[in-house]
Amino acid sequence: MLVCPVVNLFRPYQVMADVWHGSDPGVGYSSSLVKWWWGLYLVAGFASSVVFNVRGSAIETAGITTLIEIDWWVLATQALAVVAAILATGVVRGVTAGQRKMAVLSGAAATV
Repeated sequence: MLVCPVVNLFRPYQVMADVWHGSDPGVGYSSSLVKWWWGLYLVAGFASSVVFNVRGSAIETAGITTLIEIDWWVLATQALAVVAAILATGVVRGVTAGQRKMAVLSGAAATV
């Protein structure tokens, strides 16, 4: 079944966009931060998968210079993953700030 792998490409973004909107309905449905986070997360995942497959198949036959070049690509994909993680931190902070703001506006004590 291909339903689950295909859904995994867009459903986490939809859930996070809903959480973002629910945390602060005054803002739009989703912020550009959420879009950048999810886009970069997908690009980093696909790119690292390709690079690691190339590296795995080249490790037996390629020379040292080719392996060093491939390792630079590995580092680049991992850097993308780090940036995606930093953006994810920003998304979590944005959701938390929105929920705190809503708690203050509703008169509830913000305990988070």
